[in-house]
Amino acid sequence: MKKSFLGLIALSAVLFSCSGESKTEGSAEQKEEVKVENCYYSYDATSTEMNWTAYKFIRKAGVSGTFDVINVNGPEKSADLEAMIQKLTFEIPVNSVNSNEASRDHKIDSLFFGVMNNTAQITGRVLALKEDGTADLEVTMNEVTQTVNGKYTLNGETFTFDAEIDVFNWDGQDAINSLNEACKDLHTDVVNGDTESKLWPDVTLSFSTVFKKDCE
Repeated sequence: MKKSFLGLIALSAVLFSCSGESKTEGSAEQKEEVKVENCYYSYDATSTEMNWTAYKFIRKAGVSGTFDVINVNGPEKSADLEAMIQKLTFEIPVNSVNSNEASRDHKIDSLFFGVMNNTAQITGRVLALKEDGTADLEVTMNEVTQTVNGKYTLNGETFTFDAEIDVFNWDGQDAINSLNEACKDLHTDVVNGDTESKLWPDVTLSFSTVFKKDCE
């Protein structure tokens, strides 16, 4: 009886020991290597779109267009996309204005921007991306620098910025009057009862770009 009891204890010990080794080996096999990726963002000019809408007539009809050239400068790459965006600067040659009508583009270039001081290009920089979903940009035109506040989104690598500006904030009265005088007939909505030419100083801006993401 004593031998049987001792034998049972020994058998139990062996089984327990084998079972523990099997569990340890199984856990080791289930472990997976965690691969850490280092990702960097960079600006991609080919994905950038810049649109504007100006307004004519008393009823404020929109005329939309873009600029064919937008030069954006900043860090070559960064692991922090938000920090990178807040270091970007831009230059927009005004002769690249595109409203899908060549004769109108020439007038905007020569009779609007051409009346302004030292405005061969509009320049600016990003000042801040705020927690309330708005962003501040510094914009220089007609030798006047103003802060433009607008709404922004940053979804993944896609950044958008939308804002409303008043050209009068850049002392643009003479430019508005110059273009409106040259386009009197085109800015008078006679069919709807207008008796005067009207070009509004309000402009809607919309910018979007998709940053490149490369991971190592």
